Amino acid sequence: MKTIITLFGLAAVMAFTTSCDKNKGEGKMTVRMEDAPYDAEAVFVQVQEVQVKYEDESVGDDGWVSLSTEAGVYNLLELQNGVTAVLTENESIPVGKASQMRLILGTENSIVIDGTTYGLLTSSQTNTGLKFNLNADIQNNENVIVLIDFDVDNSVVLQGTGSYLLKPVIKVEGITYV
Repeated sequence: MKTIITLFGLAAVMAFTTSCDKNKGEGKMTVRMEDAPYDAEAVFVQVQEVQVKYEDESVGDDGWVSLSTEAGVYNLLELQNGVTAVLTENESIPVGKASQMRLILGTENSIVIDGTTYGLLTSSQTNTGLKFNLNADIQNNENVIVLIDFDVDNSVVLQGTGSYLLKPVIKVEGITYV
């Protein structure tokens, strides 16, 4: 009888362990960025890092996971009509519910109007990052492709002093599970 109870207990533990293991593993993420037309010659934004926030804060640093990022200065006006910049590609990330994404911007942001380059002033986004909702479910062995739209038309503000302010407006345009 003890053998049957022990075998039953062992089977229950194995079933529980196996069911928990289904929640572990890695998925993949690709993040692409695009923009809509804007009346300027160029709008340059420096992206330093892409991060994903998990609902489970035991993942990463307070739930934030940094992705290997193709850091650089991107001309947003070149990212139109199906042209995208790949910020991260096939990056291994933990399985789970990713609720937010954050772009860490640098200071090399500018706009070119009529041949003149103006610096784009930023607020705290260069330190804390620009956060926006993601709501993606990362599954084991699945690639999540996220297309974000950096809305220049609503992100660049001409100040009364003639300077320009970058108040980024970003939205997730689409999430594809492959």
